[in-house]
Amino acid sequence: MSNQKARPHLSLGGQELIQISKLPMKQIPNLIDWLPDTRFVSITMNGTSYHDFIEYSEYEFWYDVYFDYEHMAGYGPSDEF
Repeated sequence: MSNQKARPHLSLGGQELIQISKLPMKQIPNLIDWLPDTRFVSITMNGTSYHDFIEYSEYEFWYDVYFDYEHMAGYGPSDEF
């Protein structure tokens, strides 16, 4: 289901990370709008660079406080409070 909270996608040096491009499509635009650009973490794995990771704690806070509230209240990505 696209409204469920995702689990961490990667643990690196004790830091849990989540890759935004692997999140449900309904969550991506809202999360990106909420996040400052400085929160993104770049990672290189097997010679490929990824630039869309964030700390899982950031995602979890956003999901619990903003996304879940908007979803429960019936607001969508283009709706205003």
